[in-house]
Amino acid sequence: MVFRIAILIWMYMHVGALSFAVEQEQDKANEYEMLSTTIQIEDPDGHPLEGAVVELMWMSSKKPSNASFPWPTGLGEVPRRVTNDEGQVELPFPKIIVEKIAIDRLYVKVSHPDYVGRNEYIWIENGNPIRLEHGFRIAATAIHGVTGDRIFTNLHIGRAWKLAENGTLVSEVFPRQPTGVRLVTIEAGEARLFSDLIIVKPGDRSRVLLKDVKLFPGVTVNGILNESIPRPIKNGIVEARLSLEVFDSDKFGRVDSIWMAHTKIQEDGRFTFKSLPRGGIVQLLPICEHWSSKQLSIDEVKQFFPEAANSGHGLPQLFRMDTEIPTLVLQMEPSVIMKARVVDKNSLPVSNAKVVVSPNKSWFESDGERQGGGLLNEFSNSVEFILNPLELGSPRANTGAVSSYTAKTDHDGIAV
Repeated sequence: MVFRIAILIWMYMHVGALSFAVEQEQDKANEYEMLSTTIQIEDPDGHPLEGAVVELMWMSSKKPSNASFPWPTGLGEVPRRVTNDEGQVELPFPKIIVEKIAIDRLYVKVSHPDYVGRNEYIWIENGNPIRLEHGFRIAATAIHGVTGDRIFTNLHIGRAWKLAENGTLVSEVFPRQPTGVRLVTIEAGEARLFSDLIIVKPGDRSRVLLKDVKLFPGVTVNGILNESIPRPIKNGIVEARLSLEVFDSDKFGRVDSIWMAHTKIQEDGRFTFKSLPRGGIVQLLPICEHWSSKQLSIDEVKQFFPEAANSGHGLPQLFRMDTEIPTLVLQMEPSVIMKARVVDKNSLPVSNAKVVVSPNKSWFESDGERQGGGLLNEFSNSVEFILNPLELGSPRANTGAVSSYTAKTDHDGIAV
């Protein structure tokens, strides 16, 4: 069934832009006409590459406005295919998505254990082959920064790193450019020990060894929402992101996310991050029912990121991560209510439709640039991201946006 959605009251929610979708609670697999396209993957020399994993991330259309769409939940698992001996996969997609919008191109993620992976748009009608490149691997060993003991277990860096019995971590293949890494131990689902951020500059090397990297206990961060916010706090959560204190593009290249975490805000407005890395800047983005993070002025932002060009809604509050951190007080401002009306192709109201709204937020990169994304996406918790790797070629279920705000339409087709 095709819906149109009319926003009766649409005000900025102070957490950035909004994306939303409408669906009915039924199996919609039979409602889509399915097509497929062949995607060619090549090695660095232009030869067909067998064993590469191609995963559909988004589907796009030039009209309207280069809109992008996720895989519909009614179609089950997101397509994820492994190339054959000719370096090819056949990737299915719906011919038409919501509002009778035709799909023109696919955004895919390509990975292979021996080469640098990449994400790329493929035009459905005349897509060019995707060629992977050579890179380098990192091998690392670690010791406890206080006791000096060698660390053999529970040692991690990233999602695809492998830990040998002798305590050596071996990485996936990285592009041959400066790369930031941080070693961490994770026990019982919590990060315990962290190294400082290490910038690896590979040059022409295919392998780099980091020997006896020192790891230290993390820092506990406590905070509270401003006392003027009415209690009890409902549906409160705060996201944290660690950033470099100083950015030097000539020395480091580009270094983005360092560490991500999130935690619940209690009814009394208090929250605790049990263990975060030392040093740098912590960006905290709180949200709860009827309230969102207060907008910073550009002058406040420049105290932390001198190269920042602007401020705005949907941005975090900023603090320096010293070894001893007092209780942080987060300032909030009222959010708003969005009311939507859903109608069918005859402009009649549709009841019992689910309206999914996903507010976006932005983070500051270490050079002052901003990077956006949905609240509580799969990258919002570094521990969860590291501990839940995807095996090569395994399917990825589409769970939808973790942070989605949802409402059902009433008999007038209105959702609030």
